Amino acid sequence: MPFASGDPAALQKLRTALPAPKPREQVKVLRFPARGDLLRDFRDQLKRKAPVALVSCREFTADPVPDLLIDIKRQLMERCEPYPKLQFRRLEFALAVIENPINFRNHRAAQRNIKQAAKATFAPPPLSTAAVAEGGAVLGQVVPGTGQVPALVAGLYQARFPTAYSFYKWFGHRDIGEVDEPLDYMSNLNRWAHPRAESEPARGADLRRRDRALIAAFLADLRHAYGRGRLAREQWYCCVALLTNADAKAGKEFLARLKEVVDKLHRAEADPAPFLAVTDGGDHTQPETR
Repeated sequence: MPFASGDPAALQKLRTALPAPKPREQVKVLRFPARGDLLRDFRDQLKRKAPVALVSCREFTADPVPDLLIDIKRQLMERCEPYPKLQFRRLEFALAVIENPINFRNHRAAQRNIKQAAKATFAPPPLSTAAVAEGGAVLGQVVPGTGQVPALVAGLYQARFPTAYSFYKWFGHRDIGEVDEPLDYMSNLNRWAHPRAESEPARGADLRRRDRALIAAFLADLRHAYGRGRLAREQWYCCVALLTNADAKAGKEFLARLKEVVDKLHRAEADPAPFLAVTDGGDHTQPETR
């Protein structure tokens, strides 16, 4: 692997961190302070060798962590032969759930909103009448009381994505042994995304909870992708996020929330996610306990 920057020590450090982590290892973060040029070289070197995203944290100011995470997801989903195309169903479902405030006190209306979130997340092909009926039965397990549902949503659960129910169930256990009702957790997630607290500290705490939930869903999608099919049979490289201008607010917050999520997963003895973050900033990952 030729290296244009003339920094073989940095390249060797990257190479050592690239293999997907083994059980009990943790997600790695590599730091090369003030070396945004090095990260751009890494992106060129990693093309066609690993799914890679290069993002400038300075660009994300409105809603830093979700916006940065969406851009990382978008780039990692681009085709990288010989890797299969990555999917981020849990993250996309979570993003759809938080897009607009949902009144979970009205249970029937909340069910409709969750169904619409699923419909916005998944795009199944046209189905037969029989498949629609079967899909409706599965969706009824996910959100009881929905009755007949459109073919697109029913098809999601029975035809194109036979494990889609597990995506919903994940919001209950989240790979850390929790036993929450998924709909209850989604209610909290939506509330955290649209905090009603008047004080800035309380609002900030809710948004940090939201950000941790999104990052947890992102990492779960990567674990799922690398736990099945071709990616489970061979030693593949991690997905890599190259974060330039990482001392900007988005970079600091993303890395801090990432550390909090990874630490919690590690304590729960969850398998590590095949994800490597490489930054040009310092270490600002002081955890928030709320």
